[in-house]
Formats: sequence, C-alpha cells, structure tokens
Amino acid sequence: MSVYPWWTEYGHVVPPCPAAAEDALYSTWYSCYQNPVGSDILADLEVAAEAGFRTIILDDGWQIEGESEGSYAPCGDWIVAKDKFPDFKAFADGVHALGMKLMVWFAAPFVGIKSKAYARFEGKYLNPLNGHGTGIVDPRYPEVREYLKETYKRFIRDYDIDGFKLDFIDNFGPNAATMEPKEGMDFPTVEAATKRLLDEITEELAELKPDLLYEYRQGYIGPAINRYGNMLRVGDCAYDGLANRIGMTNLRLMNYPIAIHSDMLCWSPKEDSKLCAKQLLNVLFCVPQISVFLADSTDEQKKLLRHYLDYWTENREILLHGKFRPLYPEYNYTVISSEGSDKIITVLYADTPYTYEGKAADVHLNGNCDGMVFENPTDRVLTGEIYDRFGTLTETVEIPAKTIVRLPVPETGMICVK
Repeated sequence: MSVYPWWTEYGHVVPPCPAAAEDALYSTWYSCYQNPVGSDILADLEVAAEAGFRTIILDDGWQIEGESEGSYAPCGDWIVAKDKFPDFKAFADGVHALGMKLMVWFAAPFVGIKSKAYARFEGKYLNPLNGHGTGIVDPRYPEVREYLKETYKRFIRDYDIDGFKLDFIDNFGPNAATMEPKEGMDFPTVEAATKRLLDEITEELAELKPDLLYEYRQGYIGPAINRYGNMLRVGDCAYDGLANRIGMTNLRLMNYPIAIHSDMLCWSPKEDSKLCAKQLLNVLFCVPQISVFLADSTDEQKKLLRHYLDYWTENREILLHGKFRPLYPEYNYTVISSEGSDKIITVLYADTPYTYEGKAADVHLNGNCDGMVFENPTDRVLTGEIYDRFGTLTETVEIPAKTIVRLPVPETGMICVK
C-alpha cells in the first residue's frame, strides 16, 4: 500500500481528484460499439439518471458517418457525425439537463487514412499505417501537439463537454525507423514529447474548464501517466467478473488518491439477474461503469441495478476510502472488505467462512452456493438481517455467542449484522 507514496518522492504526484470522478458511470462502448445514436442514447440516459448514474462516456463511433466497418480509418478529423448527432450541442445540453456530465472518447494518437488530416501530417508519423487503418502521429512536432490540443479545446468551447477518455496513449512509442530527431521537432525523444503533450493538454484545457475528467485504462497506467488522469479504469475484460475484480484490486492496492473504475459491465435482456448481480459485486469496491441499454433491460435487471447503485452510493465513502483489505491473492482475492468508522463491508467470492470482528457488518455472498458459514467469537448474541439481491429483507436470525453456524444467506444476497 506504499507504492504511490514512494512514487511521489520522484515527482509523480497526482492532482486532486474531482468529486465527479467517483460518480457511477454509463458508457456507450459495449452497448453501441462504433454506432452510437444520439436520440437513442438520450432516451436511455433518462433511465440511467433515475437509476443513479451521473456521468456518461460517449465512446467510439460518434465521429463515423454511416455504419461502422470496425476500423479506425475515419478517425483524425474529429468532426461529429451528423447522421448520428444532428445537433451535438443539443445532445450535450440534454445530458446536462438530466444532471449528468458528458465525457467524449478520442483515440489521441490516431489519424486515419480516410481522414482529411492524414495528408496534413505526412512525414510526421511514428507509424504511417498500423493495423487499425491509421497513422500514429509523432508528438515531437509542435504542430501535432497543437492540433490535438485545439481539437479538445474546440469540444469544450463548442459543446461544453466535461471530460475526455483519451485512448491508445500507449501507441505513442518510438521504433527503429523514427528514433532519430528530424528538423522541425522540438523534443529529441517520443517519451519526453508525449509527456509534454499531456502537460499541455491538462494545463491549457483547465484554463477553459476546471475539474475536467480524464479517464485512462489499466494497460498504460504507471507513475508517469497517472498525474494526468483522475479516473483509472480496469483494462477491457467484457463480461469477465473475475478479471474485473483482479484488476480493480490491483489498482486499489497502489493506494492512488484518485478514482478507480471497473471495466464496463454488460449483459443482455435475457441475462439471469443473479449473473448481473455477480458482476456488480465483483466491482463493489471501485466506481462501477455499465455499458448496457437500460431501456431494453428487464424490469428485474433494472430493479437490481437501482438497488445496487443505491447501496453503493449510500456506502461509497466506506467502499472507496475505508481501510481496504483484499485477502487470498493466491486465489484471486476471494475475500475483500473495507472498514469504515462504524461498519465493515465484506464480499465473500467463494464458500469461505466469515468471522465477525465486533463492528456492524454487511456481508455479501458472491460465491457459487447458498448459505454462509458465520463465526461469532463474541460473548453476545448477534442479530442478522438477511436480504436478497434486490435488497428485500427475507429473514431475521439470531446468532448465538461463541458459535459457528451456517446461515441461509442466498447467493448474491447479504446479511447485515448488528
């Protein structure tokens, strides 16, 4: 838990985290892929806002006219597709009217071969054509950095957006063909120029709008990049609750003073709500991101999500800022808890016995069976309220002093012990 404090000794200090970075987040990535449509999204955000979401990331595809072919070749001009968003300012205003913040995705290094900007930067690419159908611009050229900065500034000025998901930062990398500095460059190395680019972005954009949100994902999180982001997300692991839990925990163990986010959770309308609950509980100790069309979800799924977000919001201070204790890393962290001043919240991800620690406790069961082995080592009788995954009280039990019992907690349910 001392890695981040050690990094600060070498100047890698993370700026203060805006409160909004810790709000539950709705993403369009898995639900829309590269084909988001503004009217459909705004309609779904009405459901999302009611459920408790306060931020949206409009992911890839908003810049692609027509049906996406699955490549990034159209990237680089960063003009909103009129067929998907006829009036992007009205879309942004609609998001804000729902009490939500709007973040927009950009593939920062990409200038696609189908864009008008591609010819503009001829001779100024680290890689003129990668597997995504794009060139990777070289940030050692000041005009490259200026173009990227002005693009982001334009979106703040024109649309009043609240933040950026700056993707593919790890593609800013040197190779044998581009190692040597050339005329027109103002930095000798790609690494130094990339750092300067991110410095300029965060400093100059803050002059237009303070407390902008920036998301970076796990693949390129480290002591240098972290000073530019206030939202660090687990790397892509669609529908993999275990990978999400491991990634979340590893990020939390770095003891960052900024918001740790899950990868986006997703499910279909045919999904059993129990499986939805298992995904949600796997990311209970970080900020949840969801990428689901909620209007298409079943009433049961929406009821589950509302309960989860209500519980998460009510206990956010403990979950995100309490004493974080992940146990059994050799088994992929099968017990995780967070302790606040008046309560301990624990999730059992396996059929693992739980020992009461003398403080009010919420214990969630996310293993693959019903029932929980509970040890009460105290001299007093405890009262336990058992809830199902929707937050409905199903039973109240007494737990005798100095005993070990198996309690009828349902899978993905919870017992609240007082």
